Amino acid sequence: MLARTAAALNAANVIPIFSIDNRLAASSDGLPGAPLPCALPEDALVAALNGTTFVRFYENWPSSFWVPNNEDLHAAMIANALLETAAGIPVLIHGDGPCPAENRTIVRPGPLGGQVLFQVASYLLVADAGTTLSLSRDYYSASFCWRPEFDVDFGSPLGPAVRLSSHSWVRNFTRANVLVNVTQGYEASVDLLA
Repeated sequence: MLARTAAALNAANVIPIFSIDNRLAASSDGLPGAPLPCALPEDALVAALNGTTFVRFYENWPSSFWVPNNEDLHAAMIANALLETAAGIPVLIHGDGPCPAENRTIVRPGPLGGQVLFQVASYLLVADAGTTLSLSRDYYSASFCWRPEFDVDFGSPLGPAVRLSSHSWVRNFTRANVLVNVTQGYEASVDLLA
């Protein structure tokens, strides 16, 4: 059904955004606390959607509303988005971000910091063509605001994210270095380069 829907929408010059709770089978590798939520992995959906254009939407990044939250789930969600972007699937990440945004000046070189540091860092891990970051607490117009982080030049990626452990990744850019670790909560750093 989703494949027929995507094809019909594409024919009308519309790109569907799918908010699904499933993941690619490989996203759970080495993560026993992150079983797939569906009997049929997302791999089957991606195969069925081959030849169509669609966007994958993560509503509660990197958590899920439908399965118990733990460090394995968070790592599996990040791994899934990395697998999707590597396969050319555009990814839309939505994370928590209060408005108004904090009023601050970001200085380089130095740490990015700020109240949306984890969301920005984890976005940078998976960023590729078509990847988008959305931050809000609700879905009303007033819930979305411009943030100082949106004006930062992180540069171009020097390669894909590198997995350091089952729960952590690093990715380097020409103007920043990014580290994300979900072992004990949401830890991240973005070091801005000169």
